[in-house]
Amino acid sequence: MNFPGETATVTVWVDAGSRNETSETNGVAHLLETAAFKGAAQSIAKIGGQVSSYTSREHMVLRWCHSG
Repeated sequence: MNFPGETATVTVWVDAGSRNETSETNGVAHLLETAAFKGAAQSIAKIGGQVSSYTSREHMVLRWCHSG
């Protein structure tokens, strides 16, 4: 059944922010976040969902949300 107002949200926090990078790996956390975001955004958008993501010094965060 699909009831109006139902929402499903999945948030993934990865302990891999820019703080863990060295001068040789600078930007890798953001690169991985962008790659994951683009792949997920295409799939989730097909079913009407939304995707957001960000990278901080401490974490990389991906969030998928779908309202029915």
